[in-house]
Amino acid sequence: MNLAGCQCNEIDRTCMSSILTQFNNVATICIFSTRPLKAVENYRIRGDVEPVYNIIEDGKLVVDPGTFEMMGIDGTQDLGVLVTELPQEFFQDMDSITTGRAMIIVSMLTQSGSGSSEVGLYPDLQFWYAEFSDPPTISPKPTTATPTLSALPSQLPSLIPSGSPSILPTRSSSPTVEKNAAINACHCQKESFMCTDEPVAPTGSRRIAVCLISEPQTFVYGDTLLTALTQQGSADYLIWVTTFGGESGPVPNTETTIDESGMRRRIIQTTVPEYFFDDPSQDLIVTGFGTIIMSGSDDVTFEMEFSTAITLASQPSQVQIMKNFD
Repeated sequence: MNLAGCQCNEIDRTCMSSILTQFNNVATICIFSTRPLKAVENYRIRGDVEPVYNIIEDGKLVVDPGTFEMMGIDGTQDLGVLVTELPQEFFQDMDSITTGRAMIIVSMLTQSGSGSSEVGLYPDLQFWYAEFSDPPTISPKPTTATPTLSALPSQLPSLIPSGSPSILPTRSSSPTVEKNAAINACHCQKESFMCTDEPVAPTGSRRIAVCLISEPQTFVYGDTLLTALTQQGSADYLIWVTTFGGESGPVPNTETTIDESGMRRRIIQTTVPEYFFDDPSQDLIVTGFGTIIMSGSDDVTFEMEFSTAITLASQPSQVQIMKNFD
C-alpha cells in the first residue's frame, strides 16, 4: 500500500512548489493512493508554529464552503485534490518566507473493501506576506516534490508501504545527495549492532531488534516517524507512530522502544505478536519512515523509508548466522 500527498497543480495533478501569499492564497494539495480514498477526517494548514487554519474537524467542514473544494475523495477513486482559499489574515506577521505544512488525516478503504483505516499526511508548504502581487516561486516548473507521511494509531489495519523504494527527500541540496541518502535497516543483535539471519521462534519472549543507520556518513539520524510490522496476508501492526500533534512515540501495549547508538544509529526493539507465526513461511517485514539530517546543516533533511525482512521459525533455531552491518 502506497499513499502520498504534495502541493500540486490543480489542472494536471503534478507535484510542484509555490510560495503562498496574500495574493497567491489558494493551497492545492493532491493525495495519491493505491486504495480508494473514503473521506477527509481532519484537515488544517499551519505556519511554522502559528497561525493554524482549521478546515475540516472530525469529518465536518468548518470554513465557508465557498472557500474550499474537495475532489475525488468519495470511496471510489485513488486520487484526491483539496483546494483551499486561505484568508488574508493568515499571512500577517510573515515578513520572511515561512515553512509550514498541511496536516491531513484521511480514511481509506482496506484491501478487502469492508473496512477503513486512517492515515496522516503532512505535505510541506511555504508562506510569505508579500509586498508585491508577483512573488518569487520556489520552482519555475513542476517538480517531483515529495510529501511527508505519517500515520495515527488505530484499531483498524493501518496503511503502510512495505518493500517499495524509499520516498524522495522533502529537501535536497543536490541530486547526488538525494540519490545516495538512505536509512539502512537489518534484523540485528542489539548488544553488538551486528546483523543476524537467525530466525525468530514463536516460543520465548518473541523480542526482536532492528538496527537503523543513516547513509552516507555525512548524515546523522533524526527521528523515527513511523514503524510497523507486516506480513503477506495480514494487517499491518503499528508499533511506533507520529501523532497528529507531531510527536512520535510507541503505540501502547506493543512493548516497543527505540534507543540511540551514536549519532547515526538507532535500535528498535519490540515483541512480535503470536499471530504472525501462524504461517512462518512468510517473512515478517519491519517497515517505516525516519528522518536523516546532513551534519552541520539542519536545512538539509530527508524523510526516508526503511524496510527489512525477518525469517520466522516454527521451532526455536539452534543456528545463528551473523554478518557485518555495512
